[in-house]
Amino acid sequence: MSKNSPGGDHPQSKSRKRGSGYAQRELRGVDGLSFSDSWRIESAVKSDLESIAGTESLAKIEDRVEQIFEEHGLGCDDEEDD
Repeated sequence: MSKNSPGGDHPQSKSRKRGSGYAQRELRGVDGLSFSDSWRIESAVKSDLESIAGTESLAKIEDRVEQIFEEHGLGCDDEEDD
């Protein structure tokens, strides 16, 4: 049951949007991150998310995004207890 809609309603498309949105929100919260670094990391996230099947949970997608952040030297703190 394959439906080719131009609106991009495929599960992969929705998952990519969720992952990209998560990355953008998280990167906005990073103090001192330059625009070029943010753009480079977002590009890496988008590139990685091209390979998803669309069946991954939101938590799995967020884990992939956080792994990319770590590869680029950003740590993701789930809890901020200062």
